[in-house]
Amino acid sequence: MHGAISYKRFSSPKQGRGDSDRRQTDLTQDYCRRHRLRLINTYLDAGLSGFSGENLNDGSALRALLHAANAGAFKPGTRLIVESLDRLSRREISLAVRLFLDILDTGLVIVTLIDGEQVFTKKRVDNDLTALIIVIVFLSRANNESKNKRERALQAQQTARRKARERKIPITAECPRWLRLVGRGDDRHFVVDRDRARVVEHIFKLAASGTGQLRIVRYLNLHRVPTLSGIPKWRPGMIAHVLRSRAVLGIFHPCLSVIENGKRRRVPDPEGPIKGYFPAIVSEELFNKARLATRNRLAHHGNRVVPAHNNLVSRIGSCAVCGHSLYLTQTADGFAYLRCVNVRDHECSNRSGFPYRKLEAVLLAFDDLSELVIRLTRKSLPDGGSVIASDGSDSEQADREQELVERSAFVTRFKAARAMIGSTDILVQHLARRTLVNEFRGLFEGVVLHVDRIVTLHLKADIGGCHSVYAIGSDGLRGIQVKAADGRTGFIDPAVLNGLVRPVSSGGKTPAAMNKELWRPCDLDHLVESVRITHSPNGDWQAAAHDPTQMSAVIADAERALISAPI
Repeated sequence: MHGAISYKRFSSPKQGRGDSDRRQTDLTQDYCRRHRLRLINTYLDAGLSGFSGENLNDGSALRALLHAANAGAFKPGTRLIVESLDRLSRREISLAVRLFLDILDTGLVIVTLIDGEQVFTKKRVDNDLTALIIVIVFLSRANNESKNKRERALQAQQTARRKARERKIPITAECPRWLRLVGRGDDRHFVVDRDRARVVEHIFKLAASGTGQLRIVRYLNLHRVPTLSGIPKWRPGMIAHVLRSRAVLGIFHPCLSVIENGKRRRVPDPEGPIKGYFPAIVSEELFNKARLATRNRLAHHGNRVVPAHNNLVSRIGSCAVCGHSLYLTQTADGFAYLRCVNVRDHECSNRSGFPYRKLEAVLLAFDDLSELVIRLTRKSLPDGGSVIASDGSDSEQADREQELVERSAFVTRFKAARAMIGSTDILVQHLARRTLVNEFRGLFEGVVLHVDRIVTLHLKADIGGCHSVYAIGSDGLRGIQVKAADGRTGFIDPAVLNGLVRPVSSGGKTPAAMNKELWRPCDLDHLVESVRITHSPNGDWQAAAHDPTQMSAVIADAERALISAPI
């Protein structure tokens, strides 16, 4: 049975909410079923344009697919299934054809689903001129369609912006939450929601009087004032967003969509903002007083520049007490803590934050730690075999091979991103941390903050059905629990793990002596060889740095030597 991989792409969030993803998935599954192909992986670029080349930028699924193929992760002849060639690219014909040929050079076979189920191999393209002509026609048609669509869209946007400047006709229905759009065509206009407008005005009055954002939040939540977005509680970020918005003065600055170096960016319209676009709900005097009071309350501690995605476990953390999400708070002195969001409003008893740097040290050693877990789990088995239940079938063997392929691809991506984190270029750091954030979101079920300053990392089940949980305390990694699909449980002692995790301070001004490279990572092969596995009667196991029985024998020999030693 041949293997196959699928590549799916759609250009906008609107297409994602529609039928594009489901349609491509159904077509792929139907093709694999009819041709007896085993789908081993799926790559998805959601909201990335093939016309601008966004789907080939670093961090994209197509870029990851190409890296894996060039590294030999797929067997020659593996099918790359796409809905049509325009899923791969809609760029200029020279660039699109070059990408097509580069994919064939890796040994993959490209299969299109809606263009007559064409099958393109390197041999066919080299020996059949008609095949290359078909490819050029399809890719050229896709590029022309995108060009025409873009030109029509640009003309429509220019007309809408001209009407907005001359007649204050709304460009789109998008507006602040204290407004709503009514009417149709050129009769469209915004009307004010008076209840919400009064809330916004009150926020500005509180800020102008010197009240800080946290106190404004507590005041609004205490008086059960409904939020503008409909979520249950006000947050400081909501207040900050309202106080920054010039829409309360009726000002709107439209943006243009431009493509630079294959990346789509939104830049402010060079013609400037549009005054009177929205109905004003706050006077300019009150707005300036609130902004001045807010700026005066800010404490500036130098020009610190931090990369985006500074929290590698953002959006996957939760509190063990109340279940709400976690956020990262940082002080000017360099201390960073993970905390429950409800602590800010005194609504959760889990008040102790966790030193984030201790957590990140474990995350950055995840490749070695996960490899150690795999090896020790295999070592715990009687025959040292695979953790996957073996039935001797081709499917079972294919699962093992796919596990190795995915593991190799992950390690390559992970090490490349980790190496870039130490770059002095802030943009390189940003891209590296974004890559790691995406990797961890795909690997972890969640990150839980406990009351006693312990964080647990819960991994998704691997291909063999094993679940791993990492327990981290303020003193470092406290152990890893591995639970197999058959119910057996293993535990890896912290003494085994500490040689893989670089020790770090919690933050702040660390003495120079502590910054020296006193720690060296241990050799993984030697570590696995030296670890002793002990089993309990029910099949559970424990990995320790030293065999307890061996240690007892050493002590007994020493005691006998002391007794027999001459006085």
